[in-house]
Amino acid sequence: MSLSSSGGKPEQLVRSYVFLFLVIVLLCGQSGFGQQIRILNEAVVSPPQGGQHSWYDIEADPNNSKNLIVCGMRWDAKDNAERGFVYSSQDGGVTWHLALEDKHSSWVSEESCAYGVHGIAYFIAGASKIDDAGGLHHDQGITRIYVSRDGGKSWTLGTETGWTDFSASVVDINKGENENRLYIFFNNLWTYYSSVHDQGKPTNLPKFSDKVSEFDTTGNTTGLISYKYGDVHPAGPFYNDAMYKLRLHGSYPAQNLLLKDGSLLSLFWSKRRTFGADGRQDGREFILAAQHTDPQRRVLSEPVVLQQSTEVRQQQPMACNSYLSAPAAYDKVANKIYTVYLGSQGTHCTLVLATSTDNGATWSSHPWVEKSGALSDSTKIPERRYKSLALARNNDGSLALLWRDTNDSDCWNFAASTDDGLTFSHPKQLSGCQLESGSKYRLSSATLDFFVAQADPSDPQDYASLRIENHDNFARSHTTGIAVSSDGVFHPTWVTFGKGEGQLHTAAIAIQAHPDSKVQRVELPQDWKEITGRVQFLYGGDQQYDPASGLLTVKTIIRNSGKQILQAPLRLEITAYSDVGTVYPINVQSEGANQYWDVGGYLPSGGLEPGGVSQPIPLILHFVPDADAEPSDSLASLSMHLLSMNASVSPLDSRTKGKDQAPLLSPPHIAPNSSARSQGLGSNLDTDPQKPQNDIP
Repeated sequence: MSLSSSGGKPEQLVRSYVFLFLVIVLLCGQSGFGQQIRILNEAVVSPPQGGQHSWYDIEADPNNSKNLIVCGMRWDAKDNAERGFVYSSQDGGVTWHLALEDKHSSWVSEESCAYGVHGIAYFIAGASKIDDAGGLHHDQGITRIYVSRDGGKSWTLGTETGWTDFSASVVDINKGENENRLYIFFNNLWTYYSSVHDQGKPTNLPKFSDKVSEFDTTGNTTGLISYKYGDVHPAGPFYNDAMYKLRLHGSYPAQNLLLKDGSLLSLFWSKRRTFGADGRQDGREFILAAQHTDPQRRVLSEPVVLQQSTEVRQQQPMACNSYLSAPAAYDKVANKIYTVYLGSQGTHCTLVLATSTDNGATWSSHPWVEKSGALSDSTKIPERRYKSLALARNNDGSLALLWRDTNDSDCWNFAASTDDGLTFSHPKQLSGCQLESGSKYRLSSATLDFFVAQADPSDPQDYASLRIENHDNFARSHTTGIAVSSDGVFHPTWVTFGKGEGQLHTAAIAIQAHPDSKVQRVELPQDWKEITGRVQFLYGGDQQYDPASGLLTVKTIIRNSGKQILQAPLRLEITAYSDVGTVYPINVQSEGANQYWDVGGYLPSGGLEPGGVSQPIPLILHFVPDADAEPSDSLASLSMHLLSMNASVSPLDSRTKGKDQAPLLSPPHIAPNSSARSQGLGSNLDTDPQKPQNDIP
């Protein structure tokens, strides 16, 4: 079927077009750039005088787009202490509250957090042992695993375990015996065993030493433990018993991924010394690697190196690397892993996008390519600085990247790709960049850090050394700097100096693909068959728009134009796009890259006979026109596919053969304080999907 904005069609045909595609005038849409970045709302996560947030992650509930958490480490200058924290939002990131603060020690660190399903979430925090002189002893520390059963709103202690240095977490959200099981990768297996008094330590685990005389034979080993709420103790640690031979100085996990076959993948950074012909250290290597488990998650593979750069003493420039920043994203349908890191191109450092389709065993890469300007079709390989990297992908196939130019800059940028990473948009600034980092020394009471190196009591001539440090917004997202909620909206989080007290920010961002971005569907959901060609969509007797709430409601009727009875369950899959505003469906469910309404409940109890019609089905959308939208007949496109589990159809899938696909929209949240939000509308059905719903739930 071809679409046109021209008039002159018979009234009946016009009505069919109106309710199959809403009012579409897309062929004269914007050309030139393949996506739009739309900031739907912004919020300050931390309270006033919240302190410097030097380590943070943001996570989204896979079942409820309204639930978000931000966890991490916060500096409390008044107490001269690091605190663990969890901020929680139940309205899609519009408002936040402090849900948990860990003060078990004056040094609480190594935090990570992750969502499971059905409201389960976990928060991991390590409390180091502090001696009387203020010294840190991680090898005597305790890791606490907290559990939330209400989507992050409230928390209880689940269990305690050994020190999980630089923890990074992921939860199994698949159905089965391991559903809601938490998996924690961590650095330095030796420290973990020391903190539990060597209980269970294997006899063949060498002790790591950074002494030159021993550095050629021993190195760090990554550990993995797992826990499910209700367990008394975590299972593990699991590890690769030959990893120490790689002589790695640290194995610091970053992003963890749950892969299609049930295995886990962890990306980590490490470094090790290099030696010259004279046997003396002459530099160091920085190594980005991936480590993979078996599907049972009890065996860790040998690390696979993605990038290796050498920094030689007395030589400039410094090696191109993004040490300790290893963000990742995953396409479960295609089993494709994405990551970004800094690499070299000639004499310059450039960003590299790397991908793997074999569970991280091999990788391919290409330089980061972006649009030359916001309204430009031309592309370039940019020469810019990238720090505090974060990467995410939603089920629509859009990729998003967040970064800033230095480790303490307030200047944060956001870019997106709708062509699987081949090109990215020109960066959009998320925060003010007027003050270049380093052009002015910034200092406030909230950034001060008091540290004393005590005198050696055995040396009468020794002295104590007081060091006063200035944190000044030096921070990073530890693992997840961009969360993706179940409705496909991106939620980046970032830190700024603010007025000196330190601020943690977030935003809700939708990525809208234009018609020149051909996003192809790769497969039908398992056991479902396409039957769109066997039905007709007719006007259902009502159409309304409420400007106050932004709700656009149209009713449609399904007529069975085929020769077989249609029976529940039925899915109405949709993709939405607007050239003049932001539009997305309300109360959709998701499976993989597919969003759908469950419409089986609108059929007669015995099924829909040939020639019969369903009850009117309310299609509820949220639509807000752009501020600069010109008067136009154009409104929105809603491409629809009807699927059945009880149909026998020809092998031709009309969605993947013979047609260009409709552009996909990452559906945003309802605007703050709208009546739609107050009624609790989201992307998840709150009622029985088999029963007909009211116009507005």
